[in-house]
Amino acid sequence: MQNKKGIFKLQRYLLGTAAVASILGLSACQSTTGCVAGESKCFKTPSKVFKQKSTTPQLNPQFNYIKLNMNGQTLWLAQGATQQWPAANTKVFYSADRSVFKWSNGRLISVTTPLIDWREQLQQPFSWSAAKPFQFRRQVDQVNGVVAWPQLREVNEASQPKHHSYVGENSNLIWLHETTINPSQSASSQPYATFDYWYAFDSQSMNEPVYGQQCISKQYCLSWQVWKTL
Repeated sequence: MQNKKGIFKLQRYLLGTAAVASILGLSACQSTTGCVAGESKCFKTPSKVFKQKSTTPQLNPQFNYIKLNMNGQTLWLAQGATQQWPAANTKVFYSADRSVFKWSNGRLISVTTPLIDWREQLQQPFSWSAAKPFQFRRQVDQVNGVVAWPQLREVNEASQPKHHSYVGENSNLIWLHETTINPSQSASSQPYATFDYWYAFDSQSMNEPVYGQQCISKQYCLSWQVWKTL
Protein backbone atom coordinates (compact mmCIF):
# COMPACT_ATOMS: atom_id res chain seq x y z
CA MET A 1 0.00 0.00 0.00
CA GLN A 2 2.82 2.38 0.85
CA ASN A 3 4.47 1.60 -2.48
CA LYS A 4 1.28 2.56 -4.35
CA LYS A 5 1.05 5.82 -2.40
CA GLY A 6 4.62 6.60 -3.43
CA ILE A 7 3.79 6.00 -7.10
CA PHE A 8 0.67 8.20 -6.90
CA LYS A 9 2.76 10.94 -5.25
CA LEU A 10 5.32 10.67 -8.04
CA GLN A 11 2.66 10.84 -10.75
CA ARG A 12 1.08 13.94 -9.18
CA TYR A 13 4.51 15.56 -9.04
CA LEU A 14 5.26 14.75 -12.67
CA LEU A 15 1.88 15.90 -13.93
CA GLY A 16 2.28 19.16 -12.04
CA THR A 17 5.72 19.92 -13.42
CA ALA A 18 5.39 21.88 -16.62
CA ALA A 19 9.08 21.59 -17.37
CA VAL A 20 8.89 17.83 -17.83
CA ALA A 21 8.20 17.09 -21.48
CA SER A 22 5.42 14.81 -22.72
CA ILE A 23 6.12 11.97 -25.09
CA LEU A 24 2.81 12.40 -26.91
CA GLY A 25 4.37 14.78 -29.40
CA LEU A 26 7.05 12.38 -30.59
CA SER A 27 7.18 11.81 -34.32
CA ALA A 28 8.78 8.95 -36.18
CA CYS A 29 12.40 9.27 -37.26
CA GLN A 30 12.90 10.50 -40.79
CA SER A 31 15.70 9.41 -43.09
CA THR A 32 17.94 12.21 -41.76
CA THR A 33 18.27 10.37 -38.46
CA GLY A 34 19.91 7.33 -39.99
CA CYS A 35 17.20 4.96 -38.65
CA VAL A 36 16.09 3.65 -42.02
CA ALA A 37 15.80 0.25 -43.65
CA GLY A 38 19.15 -1.47 -43.98
CA GLU A 39 20.93 0.94 -41.62
CA SER A 40 22.00 -0.82 -38.43
CA LYS A 41 24.36 1.81 -37.01
CA CYS A 42 21.93 4.67 -36.53
CA PHE A 43 24.32 7.05 -34.84
CA LYS A 44 26.99 7.31 -37.52
CA THR A 45 25.04 10.01 -39.34
CA PRO A 46 24.83 13.71 -38.35
CA SER A 47 23.47 13.89 -34.81
CA LYS A 48 20.00 15.15 -35.73
CA VAL A 49 18.61 12.31 -33.64
CA PHE A 50 19.64 14.29 -30.56
CA LYS A 51 18.73 17.99 -30.59
CA GLN A 52 19.89 19.67 -27.39
CA LYS A 53 17.27 22.40 -27.05
CA SER A 54 15.98 21.77 -23.54
CA THR A 55 17.13 23.22 -20.26
CA THR A 56 17.20 21.26 -17.02
CA PRO A 57 13.92 21.64 -15.11
CA GLN A 58 13.82 22.02 -11.35
CA LEU A 59 13.99 18.40 -10.25
CA ASN A 60 12.87 17.02 -6.91
CA PRO A 61 15.92 15.51 -5.14
CA GLN A 62 13.65 12.91 -3.53
CA PHE A 63 13.54 11.02 -6.84
CA ASN A 64 16.11 9.39 -9.11
CA TYR A 65 15.99 10.73 -12.66
CA ILE A 66 16.96 9.76 -16.18
CA LYS A 67 17.34 12.29 -18.97
CA LEU A 68 15.99 10.67 -22.13
CA ASN A 69 16.22 11.93 -25.70
CA MET A 70 13.94 10.29 -28.24
CA ASN A 71 13.60 11.44 -31.85
CA GLY A 72 14.84 14.91 -30.92
CA GLN A 73 12.56 15.32 -27.90
CA THR A 74 13.90 15.52 -24.33
CA LEU A 75 12.06 13.91 -21.43
CA TRP A 76 12.87 13.82 -17.73
CA LEU A 77 11.90 10.47 -16.21
CA ALA A 78 11.50 9.96 -12.47
CA GLN A 79 11.85 6.59 -10.75
CA GLY A 80 8.68 5.36 -9.12
CA ALA A 81 9.39 1.82 -7.99
CA THR A 82 11.70 -1.18 -8.08
CA GLN A 83 10.04 -4.42 -9.18
CA GLN A 84 11.11 -8.06 -9.47
CA TRP A 85 9.26 -8.58 -12.76
CA PRO A 86 9.86 -8.99 -15.65
CA ALA A 87 13.44 -9.19 -14.36
CA ALA A 88 15.07 -8.89 -10.95
CA ASN A 89 15.61 -5.35 -9.64
CA THR A 90 13.67 -3.71 -12.45
CA LYS A 91 13.68 0.08 -12.03
CA VAL A 92 10.46 1.71 -13.24
CA PHE A 93 10.53 5.31 -14.47
CA TYR A 94 7.60 7.53 -15.47
CA SER A 95 7.24 10.52 -17.78
CA ALA A 96 4.76 13.37 -17.33
CA ASP A 97 2.07 11.61 -19.38
CA ARG A 98 2.52 8.36 -17.38
CA SER A 99 4.49 6.61 -20.08
CA VAL A 100 6.55 3.84 -18.50
CA PHE A 101 10.22 2.98 -19.08
CA LYS A 102 11.92 0.06 -17.33
CA TRP A 103 15.61 -0.70 -16.80
CA SER A 104 17.11 -3.90 -15.41
CA ASN A 105 20.81 -4.21 -14.68
CA GLY A 106 21.32 -0.95 -16.53
CA ARG A 107 19.60 -2.20 -19.71
CA LEU A 108 16.43 -0.65 -21.09
CA ILE A 109 14.00 -3.59 -21.21
CA SER A 110 10.57 -1.98 -21.71
CA VAL A 111 9.04 1.14 -23.28
CA THR A 112 5.29 1.67 -22.97
CA THR A 113 3.84 4.93 -24.33
CA PRO A 114 0.69 5.94 -26.24
CA LEU A 115 2.64 5.21 -29.45
CA ILE A 116 5.16 2.51 -28.52
CA ASP A 117 5.05 -0.93 -26.93
CA TRP A 118 8.53 -2.47 -26.91
CA ARG A 119 10.09 -5.10 -24.66
CA GLU A 120 13.35 -7.01 -24.43
CA GLN A 121 13.71 -10.35 -22.66
CA LEU A 122 17.11 -11.85 -21.91
CA GLN A 123 17.39 -15.62 -21.94
CA GLN A 124 20.11 -15.60 -19.28
CA PRO A 125 21.57 -13.00 -16.89
CA PHE A 126 24.97 -11.52 -17.59
CA SER A 127 27.49 -9.25 -15.92
CA TRP A 128 28.72 -6.04 -17.52
CA SER A 129 32.13 -6.65 -15.95
CA ALA A 130 32.52 -10.05 -17.64
CA ALA A 131 35.55 -10.57 -19.86
CA LYS A 132 35.05 -9.02 -23.31
CA PRO A 133 33.82 -9.93 -25.78
CA PHE A 134 30.88 -11.89 -24.40
CA GLN A 135 27.68 -13.08 -26.04
CA PHE A 136 24.11 -13.50 -24.86
CA ARG A 137 20.69 -14.26 -26.31
CA ARG A 138 17.58 -12.11 -26.18
CA GLN A 139 14.09 -11.86 -27.64
CA VAL A 140 12.35 -8.60 -28.52
CA ASP A 141 8.69 -7.72 -28.93
CA GLN A 142 8.80 -5.14 -31.70
CA VAL A 143 6.91 -1.85 -31.75
CA ASN A 144 4.46 -3.32 -34.26
CA GLY A 145 3.55 -6.11 -31.85
CA VAL A 146 5.38 -8.87 -33.76
CA VAL A 147 7.51 -11.15 -31.60
CA ALA A 148 11.00 -11.15 -33.09
CA TRP A 149 13.10 -14.23 -33.53
CA PRO A 150 15.75 -14.76 -30.84
CA GLN A 151 18.91 -12.73 -31.37
CA LEU A 152 22.48 -13.58 -30.48
CA ARG A 153 24.18 -10.38 -29.32
CA GLU A 154 27.83 -9.61 -28.59
CA VAL A 155 29.27 -6.94 -26.28
CA ASN A 156 32.80 -5.65 -26.72
CA GLU A 157 34.94 -2.74 -25.61
CA ALA A 158 34.84 0.19 -28.01
CA SER A 159 36.01 3.73 -28.56
CA GLN A 160 33.65 6.64 -28.02
CA PRO A 161 31.00 6.75 -30.79
CA LYS A 162 31.25 9.59 -33.29
CA HIS A 163 27.86 10.95 -32.25
CA HIS A 164 26.41 10.79 -28.75
CA SER A 165 24.41 13.02 -26.40
CA TYR A 166 26.23 12.44 -23.11
CA VAL A 167 26.24 15.63 -21.03
CA GLY A 168 29.28 16.38 -18.86
CA GLU A 169 32.92 15.38 -18.66
CA ASN A 170 33.37 12.21 -20.70
CA SER A 171 37.12 11.63 -20.55
CA ASN A 172 36.69 9.08 -17.73
CA LEU A 173 34.04 7.02 -19.51
CA ILE A 174 34.50 3.42 -20.65
CA TRP A 175 32.43 2.54 -23.73
CA LEU A 176 30.94 -0.80 -24.73
CA HIS A 177 29.46 -1.61 -28.13
CA GLU A 178 26.71 -4.21 -28.61
CA THR A 179 25.90 -5.83 -31.96
CA THR A 180 23.82 -8.68 -33.35
CA ILE A 181 25.70 -11.84 -34.33
CA ASN A 182 23.92 -13.67 -37.13
CA PRO A 183 26.35 -15.75 -39.17
CA SER A 184 23.63 -17.79 -40.89
CA GLN A 185 21.78 -14.88 -42.49
CA SER A 186 22.68 -11.72 -44.33
CA ALA A 187 21.29 -8.44 -43.03
CA SER A 188 18.99 -8.12 -46.05
CA SER A 189 17.32 -11.48 -45.34
CA GLN A 190 16.55 -10.82 -41.67
CA PRO A 191 12.80 -10.69 -40.88
CA TYR A 192 13.25 -7.64 -38.63
CA ALA A 193 15.61 -4.72 -38.23
CA THR A 194 18.50 -5.00 -35.79
CA PHE A 195 20.51 -2.13 -34.36
CA ASP A 196 23.81 -1.51 -32.61
CA TYR A 197 23.81 -0.19 -29.02
CA TRP A 198 26.42 1.85 -27.15
CA TYR A 199 26.84 2.06 -23.38
CA ALA A 200 29.09 4.29 -21.26
CA PHE A 201 30.36 3.43 -17.77
CA ASP A 202 32.10 5.51 -15.17
CA SER A 203 35.67 4.23 -15.02
CA GLN A 204 35.25 3.67 -11.26
CA SER A 205 32.35 1.21 -11.68
CA MET A 206 31.32 -1.33 -14.30
CA ASN A 207 28.20 -2.41 -12.40
CA GLU A 208 25.71 -0.44 -14.51
CA PRO A 209 26.07 2.05 -17.37
CA VAL A 210 25.52 5.76 -16.78
CA TYR A 211 24.56 6.35 -20.42
CA GLY A 212 23.19 4.38 -23.35
CA GLN A 213 22.00 4.98 -26.90
CA GLN A 214 20.05 2.68 -29.16
CA CYS A 215 17.28 2.36 -31.72
CA ILE A 216 14.33 0.18 -30.76
CA SER A 217 12.88 0.26 -34.29
CA LYS A 218 13.38 1.98 -37.64
CA GLN A 219 11.16 4.80 -36.36
CA TYR A 220 12.39 5.34 -32.79
CA CYS A 221 15.94 6.07 -31.61
CA LEU A 222 16.81 7.19 -28.13
CA SER A 223 19.60 7.96 -25.71
CA TRP A 224 19.42 8.08 -21.93
CA GLN A 225 21.63 9.30 -19.11
CA VAL A 226 21.47 8.74 -15.36
CA TRP A 227 20.94 12.25 -13.96
CA LYS A 228 22.24 13.43 -10.59
CA THR A 229 19.97 15.84 -8.70
CA LEU A 230 22.28 16.47 -5.73
